[in-house]
Amino acid sequence: MTTAVLVLAAVVFLCTAFVLTAAETGLTYLPRADAETIVREDPGSAAARLLATPTAHLHALRFWTVWFETASAVAVALAMFHGLGDVWLAGLLATVVMAAVGFVLTGVSPRQVGRSNPAGTVRFTSGLVRVLRAVLGPVPGLLVRLGSSVAGAGTPPPASSPRRSCSSSSTAPPTRTSSRTTRPSCCTRSSTSTTRTSGPSWCRAPTWSPSTTTTPWTTR
Repeated sequence: MTTAVLVLAAVVFLCTAFVLTAAETGLTYLPRADAETIVREDPGSAAARLLATPTAHLHALRFWTVWFETASAVAVALAMFHGLGDVWLAGLLATVVMAAVGFVLTGVSPRQVGRSNPAGTVRFTSGLVRVLRAVLGPVPGLLVRLGSSVAGAGTPPPASSPRRSCSSSSTAPPTRTSSRTTRPSCCTRSSTSTTRTSGPSWCRAPTWSPSTTTTPWTTR
């Protein structure tokens, strides 16, 4: 009886993690036009309220996804131990099973679902997401700030790379040979650069603006 309950709990936890991963992916890849349509058509809906604070809900989704994945792994390990009676064998089998099942149910399939239909996924899961966000309160934000502080403390300062500057002899106006203008070598830029290079104003390359691309609305 205990083994059956643990297996059932693991299945429920995995299914919940599947839904939450799909919700996170749908919210991340939701186009801005679809988000504005949801808010305009039904401003009082759970989806519209979710889109009012997408970052907080994303943090809550990530926290709960990790929690349900961990809970399912613990339930499977306990079920294996209860059935086999060997802690080492139960741990090994639980690791193999959860690696395979978790890869499919929480790693690949839900992300394809959320990416293929982000608007529908957000609408369908918005009620559950808002409840889970309310249960956690400020906990996800605190954990994010803690993680950011740890990452910032462990990141070494960027090393200063020696930069070649224009010498005084190269600050003179450019000389013309035939119909081309000769620039100092320190003022040339890479073909992939999108910013102005250092040097005298007369040898700076013009500013280049990349063309507008379609990006997830939450990143704008």
